[in-house]
Amino acid sequence: MHAIISYVNEIRTRKKLRKCKFGGARLFQKNEFKAEVVRRNLTLENVANAIGIDTATLHRKMNGTSDFYRSEIEKIIKYLNLSNDAVLRIFFAD
Repeated sequence: MHAIISYVNEIRTRKKLRKCKFGGARLFQKNEFKAEVVRRNLTLENVANAIGIDTATLHRKMNGTSDFYRSEIEKIIKYLNLSNDAVLRIFFAD
């Protein structure tokens, strides 16, 4: 039971940090992601369709309202053919 309570508290803390005005624990780089999409002459709608989510859901994930699932990140990497450097820059920036 203690482990579950700790996990819930950790999630609450992450959500607070993610919504921090100055970025907090937010790792996703929205502008870098958009730039990669534009470089490939695609739209965010194309990306959303390719990973099987609604465009509005993609926007929520990009804005930090909800998180990307690992499977979605993997699909984005394949769809956009992102290099390792681009993946680190977009999804794991600090």
